[in-house]
Amino acid sequence: MIDDKYITDIDIVLVAGRRPDLVERTLSSFSSLVFKNFNICDVFVNIDPIFGDNADHLLTINIVRKFFPNAEIFNPEMASFGSAVKSLWGKLGSRLAFHLEDDWIALEMIKPEMLTALLSDDVFALAPTSLSLRPPKKDHQYVMLPEKNKIWGPFKKKSYYYAMGTAPKFIDGALGRSISTFMDPNLDPEKQMLKGMNDSIFEILQTKRCGYILPQKKPFLIEDIGRNWREQRKIDKIVVDGKSKWVTKDEQIN
Repeated sequence: MIDDKYITDIDIVLVAGRRPDLVERTLSSFSSLVFKNFNICDVFVNIDPIFGDNADHLLTINIVRKFFPNAEIFNPEMASFGSAVKSLWGKLGSRLAFHLEDDWIALEMIKPEMLTALLSDDVFALAPTSLSLRPPKKDHQYVMLPEKNKIWGPFKKKSYYYAMGTAPKFIDGALGRSISTFMDPNLDPEKQMLKGMNDSIFEILQTKRCGYILPQKKPFLIEDIGRNWREQRKIDKIVVDGKSKWVTKDEQIN
């Protein structure tokens, strides 16, 4: 069971690209609605050389420093989502941490007392609900995905398995380190948490489950702002042989 002291003291990990406009919105939003309610300890940030230029990269660093002056920032020469998550999660200690990506905003306040009743012997991560991550059924307390059922017909019953993903969430530091140990840096980290993709990670997530933090007022607690950003620039994320890649619409056609 996670000790109560982890709920007030948290670390932060941020996966970002050269998108200073999004990083500013993301950190401003989460700082005012979430992080101000916690004691922020260590902050680890990965800024991949993707989307912008060197000027955007420096601006992104300056924005991070504005919110977290003592953040440890990594600036790899090659962009890799898998490598970024593996590296950042491998840095986590014994505290609860908040995993964040640079294209989300918080919609409602999240306080430590909202976590206390949800963390338990088998719940080691908590996901704020969003349009893409919400309970599939009213009685589902944990993040779950449907099995691929090969049986067809009127009596087919959908079954589920426990999952987690890489959308923003609170995660026990030991769990993050454990997952990072088995994560392939060359593959999409979220895909590796699916059944049949990485057996070692999958087995961990069947015992160290991820629960939901439900909103009090708004429909969801967090919102993905990256989708609109990409659509404006005609950029898509594709996964080929387990590797994620960002391409323009024209590149897909060609």
